[in-house]
Amino acid sequence: INGNGITNTIIDGSGIERIFDVFPPAASTFDISNLTLQNGDTRTTAFRQGGAIYLHNPVTSTFSSIQVINNFSGSNGAIDNLGSLTINNSLISNNQTIPTSGSTVGGGIRNGGTLSINNSTISNNSVRGEGGGIATTTSETVIVSINNSTISGNTASVTGGGIGNGGG
Repeated sequence: INGNGITNTIIDGSGIERIFDVFPPAASTFDISNLTLQNGDTRTTAFRQGGAIYLHNPVTSTFSSIQVINNFSGSNGAIDNLGSLTINNSLISNNQTIPTSGSTVGGGIRNGGTLSINNSTISNNSVRGEGGGIATTTSETVIVSINNSTISGNTASVTGGGIGNGGG
C-alpha cells in the first residue's frame, strides 16, 4: 500500500479494532509507505495483540515513511511483529498497551522475529509492563538492528521504558 503522504493518506481504525491483521497464506509480504495509521484499538477484542498491525510469522514487511500514532492495544504493542519487519524513515508515537489485568510487553512495538529500524523515531509510547518503546523476545532466532534512530520519552510500569528485554 503506497499512500500519498502521511498527512494526505490516513487510515483510521476509529477505536473499533486493529487496522491490519496480516497472516499467511493470505499474504507472505506486506509493505506500506507514505501514510498514517491511527486509532486502532484491540483493548476490548478477543484477540488483543497489535493495536494497529499484527504481522504473523513468516510475513516479511517493509514500512517506509509512515506514522503509527495514537493506537491502543490490550497486549503486545501498536505493532506486533512475529515475522521480518524493516521500518525506515518512520514515526511510532503516542501508542499505549493497557491489558485488562496484570502486565504485558511493548507499547510501540513488540518483536518476536527479525526487526530492523532505520532513521526512525520511537517516542512517547507506554505499556503497563515491559518495553515502553520496544519489547523484544530473546532467542537465537530473534534479531534486532537499530540504526540512526531516536528512542525517547517512552514509559513502562515494570522495566525498559525505551527497550525491554535488553536495555535501552
